Amino acid sequence: MSKVIEGLMPFNKFFYKSCLYNSFFSILEYYKINLLHILGYTDGYYHLSEKNQLEFNYIDALESSNEKEMLINLAVKAGLEVRIYDKQPDLTFINKEIALTHPVIAIIDCYYMPYRNDTYKKKHVLHPFLIKGYDEQEKVYYVIDQINDESLTYSDFKISYDDLKFGLKSYDTCEAEDFFYCLSSYSFNNNSNVDLLALKKYAIDIKKTYHQKIYQGLCEFNTYIEVFNVKSLVDNIDNVILQLNDIANFKLVEKHKLALLFEPPYKELNELNDKTLKCWKTFRRDLYMFYCSNKKNTSVLYDNLKNLLCDIYVQEKEYYDLFLQI
Repeated sequence: MSKVIEGLMPFNKFFYKSCLYNSFFSILEYYKINLLHILGYTDGYYHLSEKNQLEFNYIDALESSNEKEMLINLAVKAGLEVRIYDKQPDLTFINKEIALTHPVIAIIDCYYMPYRNDTYKKKHVLHPFLIKGYDEQEKVYYVIDQINDESLTYSDFKISYDDLKFGLKSYDTCEAEDFFYCLSSYSFNNNSNVDLLALKKYAIDIKKTYHQKIYQGLCEFNTYIEVFNVKSLVDNIDNVILQLNDIANFKLVEKHKLALLFEPPYKELNELNDKTLKCWKTFRRDLYMFYCSNKKNTSVLYDNLKNLLCDIYVQEKEYYDLFLQI
């Protein structure tokens, strides 16, 4: 016997926070549920660290103690019924839910994932991924996941029954603090309709609710421009690139969020967000190219990057000012 949930596809429009969320986006799209059920409860703001490094933080309007609890709350708000299996791992629960055409997010140790060339038989890392089907004759599961931790692209893969079983059981030997949960698997089923107009209003008002934090972030951004130092960026290039990735991802998320919020499109907001996204991508590219070239003279790079930061600050200020007028 075999079963594959037709229409359950990898989600690659953007990367949002973690693999857990991106697996959940695939489920929302499968059930034709608006992505605002995730994006509508969140926003973001800039922050200047004690070491004068620019950071980006998310605002999560729904209070929760961890990401697992938040995901369950969001699923319920989206009208999804969530079933949780947290007993000694076996494959019965997964097969039963897939047979009912219920997608399953499972938590597995990457050590047993053969398509993950960065972790397979190398290191133990607990990781959520999406199961869309199984084949009892071939003894394989059909899953959606990344090829490795550095990739933000999701694809279809196969994993054997044995590898999945060992991977599900592996959390018993891992320390709890290595991950934010140790439950084995979750299944999702569309349960009810949700008031989308009320959700859109909430998503728009969230910027007003947290406007003080957002504008404080812009003040800290302006301070960052004043203390901007190329050498500190180059010396901390790995962390800086990660932060730049987070910012660029957020602006891409904001682009899709605007498309979901406004019909017809809000032209001015779209243009400002697109300009800011382009500036951040240029900033990241120029910095990384300079780092890879091993050049010593930072004066030209400094001028270019600082000009980009000044443009971004003006655009972000105008963007939030305009949004708060809605």
